[in-house]
Amino acid sequence: MKKMLIHISVWLVLTYFLYIPFALFLPWTMALTRAIAGIALIAGIFYISGWVLASHFLIKRKKYVLFMLSSILLCIVFSIIRVKLLGLFPESVPGFTGRFPREFLESKRDLNPGYNPELLNRLKPGRAAYLPGFIMNVVILLVATLFRMY
Repeated sequence: MKKMLIHISVWLVLTYFLYIPFALFLPWTMALTRAIAGIALIAGIFYISGWVLASHFLIKRKKYVLFMLSSILLCIVFSIIRVKLLGLFPESVPGFTGRFPREFLESKRDLNPGYNPELLNRLKPGRAAYLPGFIMNVVILLVATLFRMY
């Protein structure tokens, strides 16, 4: 019971710290839902990698190659889920979907007449959102595995 309370309190504190930067620029309900969505993804990969993968492949069976392959697959899947889930929020359209809203493009054109904002949509900048998610997932997986091993 004590261990469960520690886990819940840690995730609540992390949710609060993720909520603070969003609350500076977004309404509190949207900031809270983004924080909960982000923490749910982090907690999901943390517990799947620590309790399922590490316990099953490292501790019980000692299958290191299967652990590595399943870990890489888990990180890729959670990166895709992260981009798709966080891309559902309206304020994150450019960062996660790669498409800039027409209002953004028109405002940039008004500020600088020589600026070609349509180039942003042709370069497909949304693909870059997968890499930070993958790197974050690898770090979370390593931390969860180390916690489970020791």
